[in-house]
Amino acid sequence: MNDMKKVFKNIKKFFKSKPGRISVKVGIIVVILAVVGSGLYFGKVYLVAAVVNGKPITRLEVISELEKQDGKTVLDSLIEKDLILEEAKKQKITITTDQVNAEIDNVKNLLTQQKTTLNDALASKNMTMDDLKEQIIVQKSVEAILSPKIQITDAEVKDYFDSNLQYFKDNVSKTVKLTDVTSQIKDQLFQQKMSTEYTTWITDLKSKAKILQFVNY
Repeated sequence: MNDMKKVFKNIKKFFKSKPGRISVKVGIIVVILAVVGSGLYFGKVYLVAAVVNGKPITRLEVISELEKQDGKTVLDSLIEKDLILEEAKKQKITITTDQVNAEIDNVKNLLTQQKTTLNDALASKNMTMDDLKEQIIVQKSVEAILSPKIQITDAEVKDYFDSNLQYFKDNVSKTVKLTDVTSQIKDQLFQQKMSTEYTTWITDLKSKAKILQFVNY
């Protein structure tokens, strides 16, 4: 960065010099060299990820390796996100700031119980707060679209309770009533049905969408 400051400082000196001291041709050459030099400098900053014993590792190499490892998953995720937000817009579904903030508070509470903070959790996943907010908007959009299609009957709740009774036993009394865990069971069944419904729904959206995929992983 200091070298670039010197280059631009010299350019200023050139233009401040008296007419006739330096030919126009030389002046043009100085400017061109400065532009090329700045391009090389900034190119190094943005194109080179690291230098090992004088040998550069380009960002293109890093991206290439990342694509090999998880390119398909990431691309599928981005395609699905665009389809979800597009469908939510068609259905005039809007996720409010209050809804997003309420979900963030829920996440914070869960993380507090796990003896960690939201900032630490985001850092561990290399995410920003904006990334989290976008993720919440996508999730809430899916819930708003698919929730009306999901129904949970009392019979399903009872069957789930009977099939998983050992997981609901209290450590002290060794007994638990269905009414004590009905809400918990409904949440569990809702998530299961949501997952199944989502798979069918997103597959249908993809089949109807015009997706031009130029890279195959």
